[in-house]
Amino acid sequence: MGLVDDWHTVYEFWFPPGLDAADVQTHWRMLEWWMRGGANAELPRFAPVVEAARGGQLAEWAGVPRGRLSLILVLDQFPRGLFPGSPDAYASDTQALQIAEEGFPAGHYDALTSPWEKFFFVLPLAHAEGPDHLRRMKLALALGEKLAAEAPPHLQPI
Repeated sequence: MGLVDDWHTVYEFWFPPGLDAADVQTHWRMLEWWMRGGANAELPRFAPVVEAARGGQLAEWAGVPRGRLSLILVLDQFPRGLFPGSPDAYASDTQALQIAEEGFPAGHYDALTSPWEKFFFVLPLAHAEGPDHLRRMKLALALGEKLAAEAPPHLQPI
């Protein structure tokens, strides 16, 4: 199975095996890797996946919760690292938003077990601009507060 055909490759790249059981320092390092460009050097190999997702060729990934999350990552997070400072970094925000919003009634958000999974599932609500941005920001904030309250005690400070 090729890189484009398998959402597991994306998922395991973004959420390394063993992360849930890792100590708090590892979680801090992952947060920095995700949010401060640490992943960027490794993202070029995923450029064909981003293009396939933008072209609608990976829609079947959305059939399962972690597949949907992987598609969200490819459309929301990966372009930010692949194309920093250019309009292309945000070109698939609307697609990521639609996929995330469709995942809530499908039960995919609730099916995720890790606080980080849920965090990245919700990010498109804040990233995509549009007339309903304020409503989505309020929802993202409410979900974030709930997520923080329910996170394992050692992760709550993060």
